[in-house]
Amino acid sequence: MAISAIVKILYEPPNFSQDEDLEKNLEATRVRQMLTMRDDQGNTALHKAARYGQVEVLRELMKALNSHHHYFSIFSANKSGETPLYIAAIEKYPLFVAELLHTCNSTSMPYGGPHGRTALHAAVMAGYKRTTEILLKEKMHLAKETDDKRRTPLHYAAHLGRRPIAKLLLETDASAAYMTDEETGTTALHMAAWRGHIGVMEDIITYCPGCRDIVDKNGRNYLHFAIVALEPTQFTILIKGYIISEEISLRNLLHQKDVNGSTPLDVINFGPTHLRVKSTFLAASILKAHGFGRLVYGISDPKMEKLVQEMLKEIGDKAEVAGVPVHNSFRECFVWKDDGAKGEKIEILNKATNAHLLVATLVATVTFTAAFTVPGGYKSEQGTATLSRDSAFKAFIITDTLAFVFSLLAIALHFTVASESRKLVQYLLEYIQVADYLTCLAMAAMVIAFSTGTYAVLESSSGFAIAACSLGISFFPGLIIVTLILAWLSTR
Repeated sequence: MAISAIVKILYEPPNFSQDEDLEKNLEATRVRQMLTMRDDQGNTALHKAARYGQVEVLRELMKALNSHHHYFSIFSANKSGETPLYIAAIEKYPLFVAELLHTCNSTSMPYGGPHGRTALHAAVMAGYKRTTEILLKEKMHLAKETDDKRRTPLHYAAHLGRRPIAKLLLETDASAAYMTDEETGTTALHMAAWRGHIGVMEDIITYCPGCRDIVDKNGRNYLHFAIVALEPTQFTILIKGYIISEEISLRNLLHQKDVNGSTPLDVINFGPTHLRVKSTFLAASILKAHGFGRLVYGISDPKMEKLVQEMLKEIGDKAEVAGVPVHNSFRECFVWKDDGAKGEKIEILNKATNAHLLVATLVATVTFTAAFTVPGGYKSEQGTATLSRDSAFKAFIITDTLAFVFSLLAIALHFTVASESRKLVQYLLEYIQVADYLTCLAMAAMVIAFSTGTYAVLESSSGFAIAACSLGISFFPGLIIVTLILAWLSTR
């Protein structure tokens, strides 16, 4: 039997005449009181219905309790501070939310949740746009309602990367973008920046361009955070967009000092992210070409480096919204303060280096062997390759040689890092990164060598040769797909 049917039976006892015993009337009253009872967690039947999206139960409860004097009590919060409306929103039941607001007086409907959050905060956390639309239609003022830390639903949407919801909130009331939280004085733009959600950043700037100039309680603008969290390509897009429109504004933001005197450019130069930005020469060249400041290569400023790294560590350790921390880059601060820390970090890096070295060695071994076991074999008398005049064979030899050279360079760099890791600790990641790039180039060249070699020996059967070559080259689109999936997973 459906739960809604049970509720209906409870509040609709068998008909009886007015002359029957008063006890039956009292029994009906007790049944209605039972429907408003709470369990040890403070949940009523309505809380339970909201938890599981039971719309029919909601309707029957409303019919049963419409004239009961405890009617409004069932909408109040349980011991965890959750109202039925909040529960339905966090559990992604838009139909239940809509029915609850429609059946009852939406203006007086309690909508709170734990930590001062509202049902709209819950809808944003759940990432359900439909629920957000319903709540904003009935309770537009919730767009600027804040939690205990003075964070609006837009703060949550920006931090969690809910771009469609963030855009909906901005369309409803864009002024929320100028509101700062109580703890750190950050805006929604700051939060989108420290999580690396460039799409949300673009929308906030489009609707509220003035919020770019807002700084938090430590005097940091959003670029202090964006430079840490954004990928180099995203950072380049951000810089290009400014250059086209507002170069002076960008110049001011990049040179704006926080309370410790560090600028976003200092974060690039002396924070761990300089490794990522420096690896993208386009971003670096754009900065230098337009006089925004030069990236510091190999120049040490221990005081500024310490300030920047302490800033990043503090943000990485403390900053969060709804239990979700900031971008991983803030916690990837390689601070080499003492020998114990150095040894621990070097050990971690050496383990990664050993794995990369193994890959480079395998590539070198395979390509070296392939160079002397050529496709098509040799002419027995001259000792020359049978297919030496074939274009595909020539491409095989060139790409195989490139793969061998790139892998040897990577191996040499790994050996240098392994032998001088204590001396080169400041640039250890840079050396490893370059070695990784060389290994990737070697792998790409090896794939091309394999495909062209296969084509050379199967050229007499053109259809089969093209098919085999295409399968080999499919490595590249496959790699792009895997990279995009990993990038998507890293932003969740």
